[in-house]
This record gives sequence, C-alpha cells and structure tokens, in this order.
Amino acid sequence: MKTLLISLVLAATVHVLAAPMPKIRVAADGQTFITEDGKPFVPFGVNYYRPDTGWAPQIWKKFDVDATRNDFTVMKSLGVNCVRVFLTFGSFFTKTNALDAAGLAKFDQFLTLAEEAGIYVHPTGPDHWEGVPEWARGDRFTDEKLLSAQENFWRLFAQRYRGRNVIFAYDLLNEPVVRWNPTEGVDVLAYQRAREDIADNWTRRQVAAIKAADPSALVTVGLIQWSVPALLPGVKQYSGFRPARQAKFLDFMEVHFYPLDHKPGDFDVRNWAYLESVVREVAATGKPVVVAEFGWNRGGGEEQQARWCARAVERTAGIACGWLNWGLYDVAEARDGSQFSGLLTTNGTLKAWAREFQRLAGTLKIPKVQRRDLPMLDWDRCLVDTKAGDEFRAAYFQAVFPVAASFLYAAEGAKTVCIYDNGKVTWEYPAEMCRDAWRLPNGNVLFAYNKDYNSRHNDNPSGVMEVTPEKKVVFHFQTTGQVWSCQRLADGNTLVGAASQGKLLIVDPKGAVVKTITLKNNPGHSCLRYARGLANGNFLVAEESAKAVREYDGDGRLVREFAVDFPTFGCVRLPSGNTVISGKSAVMEVDENGKTVWRLDAAEVPQLGIRWFASVQVLPNGNLFVCNAGGTVPVFEIGRDKRVVWQTETALPIGHGVQRLDVKEAWR
Repeated sequence: MKTLLISLVLAATVHVLAAPMPKIRVAADGQTFITEDGKPFVPFGVNYYRPDTGWAPQIWKKFDVDATRNDFTVMKSLGVNCVRVFLTFGSFFTKTNALDAAGLAKFDQFLTLAEEAGIYVHPTGPDHWEGVPEWARGDRFTDEKLLSAQENFWRLFAQRYRGRNVIFAYDLLNEPVVRWNPTEGVDVLAYQRAREDIADNWTRRQVAAIKAADPSALVTVGLIQWSVPALLPGVKQYSGFRPARQAKFLDFMEVHFYPLDHKPGDFDVRNWAYLESVVREVAATGKPVVVAEFGWNRGGGEEQQARWCARAVERTAGIACGWLNWGLYDVAEARDGSQFSGLLTTNGTLKAWAREFQRLAGTLKIPKVQRRDLPMLDWDRCLVDTKAGDEFRAAYFQAVFPVAASFLYAAEGAKTVCIYDNGKVTWEYPAEMCRDAWRLPNGNVLFAYNKDYNSRHNDNPSGVMEVTPEKKVVFHFQTTGQVWSCQRLADGNTLVGAASQGKLLIVDPKGAVVKTITLKNNPGHSCLRYARGLANGNFLVAEESAKAVREYDGDGRLVREFAVDFPTFGCVRLPSGNTVISGKSAVMEVDENGKTVWRLDAAEVPQLGIRWFASVQVLPNGNLFVCNAGGTVPVFEIGRDKRVVWQTETALPIGHGVQRLDVKEAWR
C-alpha cells in the first residue's frame, strides 16, 4: 500500500521497555563497523527532521513526542537503523558553562524512542538551526573563547551520555569550513595549508574533549563534499578540512554528497562518477567511510530520484560502508533540494525511493573491493586552480564510465540485428526473432532468424543469414522450426542450433547440411539456446529445459554434462578449459569437473533487474559482457568482483544476443 496508514501504525504501537542495544565499534579490518558482540553493522538511515517545523527545521523547539515515535516506527519498517540529528546552540548550549536542561530532556526522550525502535542515533552539532547566542557569533575555529566553549560542550555532553549505546557516534559539526580571508598577494597554496592547520587544531581539541569524558565514543566530522577539491566553484570554497590530515584524529570518516556536476553529458552518470571519486579519495585515509548526507537535489520525478540514489549507494558499496539519506520527509517550505530529497512526501506517502531504500536495507552487503588503477586527485594543484579538478573529474569519468561500448545486438524486440556505437544505432538489418548474431572477421554479420514465430509451433520459416556491411546477402540457409543459435566454424561451415528439430546442423557454404548431431534433450522450444563449436571439434550446447550444458564430440556422443540449478542459455569454453554458463537466474564458471569456481546470482545485482543472463562474452580482462534479456539494464559489463564496470544508460529493445566489437579478443 503506497500511503502510510499512520493511525493504524500508532494503534499497533505499544510503549515497551527497549532491550539494551549493543555498542557499535570499528571492526578489526579498519574498514567497516561491528556490534560489540561481533555482528556486522552498516549504518543505513536518514538525517532526521520533521516537516512543518520551519526552515531551517526547529527540531527541538517544536519537538513532538508522538509524531517522532510514529516516525521511528515508519523508519524501522523501511529498514532504517541509524538517524543523524542536529543538536543546536538554541536548545542545548545557550551558555558557555552548562547544557540546557530543556533541550537535554527532549534529547533523552528522543533516545528512548530510538531505543524502543532499535535505531541508533548520530548527533551532530552544536549548530545554528535554532538560533545562535551572541557569545557564539565569532569564528568558532580560531577564537579561543569559542574553541574552549565547544570543548566544554562536548565534554559535558559525552559525559552525560557515556554508556548510552544507542548513540552510534558523535559528529563534531555539520560541514565545517575554515574562513577564507587572505591578504593581498598571499601564496594561495601556503594559505590553504594554513587553513588546514586551523582545521586540524579544531578537530584535535574537540575529539580530545569527547575522549576525555568517554574514551569508547566514536567520533567523526561531517565533511562537505568540497573537502575533496574535485569540483570547486572557486578555490576559496575548499573547506580546509583535508581528509588525509583529519583522519588521524577521527575514528571514521564522513563525507556529504549531492549531484552538482553540471558539465555537458548525462547528468546522472557524471555525478555517479563524481560521487565515487569523492568517496574514494576519503577512503584513501584507510578509515571507514560513511556518506552521512546524500540525496536527490533537483526535480525530475520520484523514479529519477529512486534510480539515482539507489545507484549512488550501489556504486560506492565497498568504498563506503554507510549511507544516510538527506531527510525522511520532503519539506515544502525548504529553499533547497530538501523539497524533494525525502523518502516520504510531506504528507507521509511512500515515494519510489522509499521502496528502493527498503530493498537495499534488506539486501545490502559491503563487498571486498579490489584495488583499481584509477586517476587520483592532484590535491595541491586543485587547491590553487579549479581547472585541475575539472580535468580530474573528466579523467575519472572516462575511467569508470568509458565511452559507450560498440556492440552487435540481436534485438528481437525491434526485429533487427544492429550495431550500437556510443549509444546510437549505426547499422541495422531486418531479422525477425533473432537471438544470436556475430560480426565475422571479414566485417559481415551472421545471424539466426525466425519468421512468424510462435513458441508453441515448430514449423515456422527460419534459418541463418550472412550479410555484408552494405547489406548484401552472401549466405542464406533456410529451414523450419525454431532456430536459436548460429556460429561460423573454423572450416568455413556454419553451426545451426535447431531447437524444434532437437539437432545441431552443420551447413556448408552452399547451404547444404553435411552433418547432424542429435541432442539428448527433447526437441521443441526449450530444447536448446546457444550451441558452440569448440577448437577440438566438439560441440557445447546449453540445453535450457534440461538445466544443463552438454558437450558432444564430432560424432554426436555425449562427452560430459554440467548440471546446474537454472535453465541455461549461454555456454562459453575458455582457454583454461573452464566453462562459463549463463541462464535464467545466474551466470557461473565451472572447471573441467563441473566444480564452481565463480558465480553471480541475480539477487546479488538487484539494480540491474536481471530477467535472463542470456548471451555472455568473456573479455580479455576476465570481465563479462552480458545481455540481460528483458531486464532493467539490457547490456552491461561486470567484473569478477561483481561490480558493474559499464552499462547501457538508455533503453534498448528486448534482445538476447550481444557481441562486444571494440575488443580484439574475447570468448563467446
């Protein structure tokens, strides 16, 4: 049901004494979090504030216990396990020598509600949202009076909440920036370094105050994305909080990100690359990284928000180990992207992003990420010249989203076989119900076709055709029944996979059948999908309904069989002797004895919306170039670390067969 039935939720909510929550720690690997009893913990949640409390939100001055309790119930149902919430001068620290009792009482209630829901709290501040007392209006980073006051705040606050395991960690401040006020003619790089010195001193002192009161507390600081100078409107926008220098004071790193790269080209893709580059630079510190604010900060509709945000999480999983969306609700009165960044609309209706968020919360795992040779930021140059950041982003974008692959595509949905270059069709030829196609070394295209196709009938006109780039037919074999595969063999003959006949047909250049191989599987629609001739003269056949790939010798004798747990589609013999098998719900590699050496299940890449792992091509680097027949992402390249390297970003007609054309050697 799309609309939350808040009254029913409230009716079903019982106020009970919450079970103690385990303390969160940094894991022994130094890259992730665990509970004190050793269970993995992935901070996944929201920055919490309520609509209709003004902008900036008056979280504590308009604190509503019942509404907040209901929000925690909703958040828990969506998979939220952590909320970041702003502390403010106006409610917690109006005097330099004491915390405000009224604010603390509300925060105590907030923690109790969080414990009841089993959700951790990540307080940040003190900040300006609810007003700033006169004494706090100076430079908080250099004014000794303000530095000491902030130390006192954290010492008192951490001491009061020592032992409250519901507190995940303290965030010293939201998006701190050291002031820019250079004298004329100053050496800009030296001045940037001086700003970094100021930031380091501030962080060191605040952390020390917390640790003195609570040595086991986790501490971080919520860095604005301009703390990584990959995109700066001007060099003065650099925050001065350099992650590599800050890391030595902090238990883990936090960075915020919003899609701000407006260079020409696909906005979504450019900003996924920009995000990844920022997170990777922060992760280079060797500490765990939480993306503590992220969100969709522009219009375009719910589906676009859901798509961008889900992929933002998936692209950074393994580099980052936690994500907190900006806002539970959209806030109509906001003057920025908060108007549409929430999981819920202002009236509590679930958005498309909420449903994607819930899916991610239930499936998200932090993979081990292999090191990649990617561009690294020239920090010193970026601090004095914004063009250096532009050049870095362009290089990084090209590295992680290379120019769209050139590939041949058996597009049954368009009744053509076609070539895509840079996302556009540059060549096509009519080919009804084509599921297998090859561009041959001579530049011609070989493909199978089925006219008047009906999956229940086995007498339709079908065959295999070869056409030149100029679209001249130079080979045409005609038969009847469903034909799903074709291949030009080394001797010049053509292998035809005739499913309706339950046979492999070897056809000479004149179109005569010179040999037949009768398959073990029953003839019909699902008898086979792809059949491939091997260098040793044998034939490898994906026999779909048998859930097997079978190898026959040149005389049709069964040599071996690889039984799997899914209907099969593709089969590729590698130079190593291993075999790659694709099908309904998985793609896998097995050795000569059928032992699995690698496997990818559809559930591991939910963002791709796998319907069928159909055609698979193994590239020279070991990556797989895959046709996802009828799925969300029609064609993609994926590494053996199960990270998507490239994917089509535009809609394609349904297809089953694909061949990458811009590689010299590959196996399919």
